[in-house]
Amino acid sequence: MTNTEMLERKIEEKGITVEELSAAVGLLPCDLLRKMGGKEEFLVSELWSIGRTIGLDKNELEEIFLKNL
Repeated sequence: MTNTEMLERKIEEKGITVEELSAAVGLLPCDLLRKMGGKEEFLVSELWSIGRTIGLDKNELEEIFLKNL
């Protein structure tokens, strides 16, 4: 399950909108929000794209997306 709070904080720190992030990842904003909310799973390629776009390191990626597995 995604640590939505931490992800939202990192997006805000980067200064981009959900719309900008979704475009960078190749998703519609509603699909990104659905995945952030845990209603659908992210693809690995989407996780890497999010990480690159908002500047997450490996530890942050694990903390946000894999810690609760």
